[in-house]
Amino acid sequence: MTTRIVPIAALAALAAVSCAQVTGIRVRAGYGWSGAINSRHLTGPELGFDLPVQKLPLVEIDFTGDWLMGGQLAHGGDLDGNVYRFMLSARAQVPGSKVSVFGGLGWATAQSRGGQFAAENGEVLQLGVGFPLGAKTPLIAPSLEVAGTFASKSGLSGFNISVAVHF
Repeated sequence: MTTRIVPIAALAALAAVSCAQVTGIRVRAGYGWSGAINSRHLTGPELGFDLPVQKLPLVEIDFTGDWLMGGQLAHGGDLDGNVYRFMLSARAQVPGSKVSVFGGLGWATAQSRGGQFAAENGEVLQLGVGFPLGAKTPLIAPSLEVAGTFASKSGLSGFNISVAVHF
């Protein structure tokens, strides 16, 4: 199943890019925790991206992808597996500040490495906030983002903290 998800995600990303604006891409790297699967959690590095689909006057609509690589940094107490999330999200800046808020709806799957748990699939809702890091250059705008993901199945839920770069 995992070997099929990566090509599907790549095709979805290419489709989103073909419909998207050239600028406005956001790339994230951080650390994430999943909800409980068999009373244990997936924890590890998390990578993500936002590809702009539509820019409205107050809100930006994006195609969002997230990849939590559980068990990559520690062995023992956590599970080994991956959580893939694909969402349509919206992002807006809080009036009078540089803080942004975002939310997304979509689908996710949790896949085990080594058969530690059965695969989970389901709907997800993600809510988060982004704080600018102040080091704004002409081409990139770094920010610190914190997000919570809520899902129909516990293993697809979780939290992450990441540094995002907006091109």
